[in-house]
Amino acid sequence: MKVLNELVRSFKNLFNEGTSEQDTLWWCEQVERMNETPLASFATYIRGDIDAIRLGMTLPWSNGMVEGQVNRLKTIKRQMYGRAGLELMRIKILNVT
Repeated sequence: MKVLNELVRSFKNLFNEGTSEQDTLWWCEQVERMNETPLASFATYIRGDIDAIRLGMTLPWSNGMVEGQVNRLKTIKRQMYGRAGLELMRIKILNVT
């Protein structure tokens, strides 16, 4: 349990600017050796797409605002299911009166 705890806590350090890809691969190997199925599966996923994951964790850009707007749109659509039409949806989405 102690080793597992240390590996989980060290995960956030993998994506610092000074960390190399070899360090990340070493972490994945250590986790896979632990034989904890959910964590080992996560490590295998990281190993498979390490470049995209590293860029996602280190670049300053985010698509969070876009995801928020998509979530808002889906909520409005769910609330309106079966009612009115595109004109009412346009008014609700754009907050136009």
